[in-house]
Amino acid sequence: MVIKMNTKLTARQQLLLDIYRIIAAFFVIAGHSFSYYQISILKNQDIFPYIQNIGVIMFFLLSGFLTTYSLKRKNESNDYSFYLYTRHKTLRIIKEYFPGLVFIAIIDFVSININNNYSYFNAYNYKQFLGNLFMLQGTFVNHISGLEFIPFGSGRPLWTLAIEWWFYLIYGFLFLTISNNKPLSLRGGAYKQPIIHNAD
Repeated sequence: MVIKMNTKLTARQQLLLDIYRIIAAFFVIAGHSFSYYQISILKNQDIFPYIQNIGVIMFFLLSGFLTTYSLKRKNESNDYSFYLYTRHKTLRIIKEYFPGLVFIAIIDFVSININNNYSYFNAYNYKQFLGNLFMLQGTFVNHISGLEFIPFGSGRPLWTLAIEWWFYLIYGFLFLTISNNKPLSLRGGAYKQPIIHNAD
């Protein structure tokens, strides 16, 4: 039996999620700013957790909710394939992620030419750019291949994007496998049960 999910987020609910996202971003920015400028307030985890960690957890909760919501809507008829899910996620992320990598490359190039104290030469090369483009930095691929993909250039926080990306894929695969209760096809279309003709 297929259960239709007709519920759509209202404008008020979307506004609430945007406010939640802004608060989480503020926590991350404020927490890292405290660390960068050596501001000691709220830096004792025995008293209070790092507020940037709270912001990251908030983002994980929001991402989990929205990913599940999106999967439920797209898989209403139990015909949404893992291929389509991966393609949708890739197109959604790459339009911001690739320009971000190019921006890091440009900023670092300028830094190298005006600053003798550039510290990321081992991470600023074509190998690391391509490894980061395919979300391999700091992942299991390092242990298997020995290629040692690390965050590109001065983009030190890029390690977390790779982890989140693989979590997205694993979660989507498990969600669709369990929801559809059938094997998934990595081809473009939905998996179709073979037609079995009973012998008369």
